[in-house]
Amino acid sequence: MINLSKINGGFSSIYRLPVDNFEKVIKVINKDAITRFNRNNYHQDIKFYKNLDLLNISPKHKILSKHIIQMDEIVSDFDIDKDKFFRKRDLLKQFKVKINLLRNLRTSLIKNNLSTEIISYKTTLNLIFNEKIDNFKLENYINTFPQDRICHGDIHFKNLKFSDNNLYFLDWDYKVISSLSFELAMFSYLEKLDESQIKILSNLFKISYEEIEHFFPICKILDIVYFYISEKRTSNQKFKHKYLNEIKRFIVNNL
Repeated sequence: MINLSKINGGFSSIYRLPVDNFEKVIKVINKDAITRFNRNNYHQDIKFYKNLDLLNISPKHKILSKHIIQMDEIVSDFDIDKDKFFRKRDLLKQFKVKINLLRNLRTSLIKNNLSTEIISYKTTLNLIFNEKIDNFKLENYINTFPQDRICHGDIHFKNLKFSDNNLYFLDWDYKVISSLSFELAMFSYLEKLDESQIKILSNLFKISYEEIEHFFPICKILDIVYFYISEKRTSNQKFKHKYLNEIKRFIVNNL
């Protein structure tokens, strides 16, 4: 068994091992992380992964225990970066097709919507910003656009594999019920896409740039919270993040 990596600040560990002459990837969730990140254990997500596997947008999954999941290993034909992503038409086309296939997943398959995801971290947010978030205002802000689909919630190039002319999405730990605009906003935020690149996505999916932009503050809130938790911060530790002051102003003015 080969230890590939530890990811998400100790959220999980990834291993590779041969099973029946095929390479498999084994992901082991840190038990403490399930509590810290308010996540389901894998037994609670069995129906989600069974339905996801039917869409052929991700490696096949097999739940081995509450904290262990097995996946087929996908060997990418090349590393995806901004240049390849926006230059290769087949890649962009598949990205759109696979994202749209997520509409076939019933939202009842998972528990968290975007509002409840943030609300579940209210104690942490109070520690970080020393400001209280109004649940009603938060929900109104998020519900400006319909929250009616399951989103991957953590799309970035390391979570995309292109193999044998198929695009695959990896790592569904941050799945959430939200909107296409949030999905594209988080992808744009994580990959630091510029305005022209975001407008390409806007045209591709036929939604406005402003709709995607609307969710950038939400993406930053989640990024700050996840970073804070992954660092196992406490209230007496000095915490720094490049968007801390910007998001504090956003919370004061909007939430």
